[in-house]
Amino acid sequence: MIVKRYVKKSTIYIIAAVMAFLTAGALYLGVFYRFSYGSKYKDYSAWSARVVSLDEHKHEDSDDNVYYHYSAALRYNVAGTVYTPVTGEVFSEENVPEEGDRIPIFYNNSDPGDYVLVKYDWLTKSYIPLTDKGDIWIFTAFLLLGFILFLIPMNLENDQIQGIMIGSGLFLIGLDSIVMGIIMRNFQMFFLIIFGILGAIILYRYIFIPKEKRQKADAVSASLRLFKVVDTYMDPQTGVKTVVFSMPENNGSTNTLFSLDDIYNQYHYGDMYQIDKTVLSDFYQERQINGSYTININGLDPSHIQPLNPILKRLFSRA
Repeated sequence: MIVKRYVKKSTIYIIAAVMAFLTAGALYLGVFYRFSYGSKYKDYSAWSARVVSLDEHKHEDSDDNVYYHYSAALRYNVAGTVYTPVTGEVFSEENVPEEGDRIPIFYNNSDPGDYVLVKYDWLTKSYIPLTDKGDIWIFTAFLLLGFILFLIPMNLENDQIQGIMIGSGLFLIGLDSIVMGIIMRNFQMFFLIIFGILGAIILYRYIFIPKEKRQKADAVSASLRLFKVVDTYMDPQTGVKTVVFSMPENNGSTNTLFSLDDIYNQYHYGDMYQIDKTVLSDFYQERQINGSYTININGLDPSHIQPLNPILKRLFSRA
């Protein structure tokens, strides 16, 4: 695997350094800052409040998507005094409690009316503010780390190291989406699993497949071309059908036409195949078919014209 670099090496390193700085910041907010709540709320006591009622608040974003937030009227008793605060719109559709539920809070020992909604944290094994976004910061940190592992190989020459780093980066992004999706109960993150699968495939390729075998497979893959029947011609005198194949070159900007007498009538208009273009290098004689100049490939071993991969066939059919 050779990753092409279109910018200066120094630019790549600067971008990577900025992303590393952002990764460190996200890790601090996602991990270390969470452990500071113990000292911040040392003068608070853990308690619970009952949800008396809920108010639903409808919102609409710029794309006209409707979503809801909820506020709650609470009731809790401290030393015989009843407190009935009303929260802000802190609950979403994913974590909204039901009326009558008891939810955890901290209250200020000096002023019990001063309270904080809390949640149990899987990382610190303690209660932290409900509004803490540490999980999102952790998700972001590992996402950025995956991009760094994807970015650095642009400055490397060793394809083995390139492959392992890129595979690791993609695998980390996929793993990040699974773990944090489960922790945050946000299963929409799971769409990133596709990156993890791709990363696992790349890692397997560059760790377990010998370099010589990879290079040989890459060489074959690089020479494969789409071979599509774009025209047919029936000679009225001989009755022989000639088919015209089109082979794209230069990333599809040009097409070379080849003609073959289809004696056994096995090729039809619109059929798509694949061919190793190196087997066509010995053919250079031109002939005109239906007004188009083509390269005559009569004598080509038919086994070189292979059926197109079904996935690629569907892809090219839609194009």
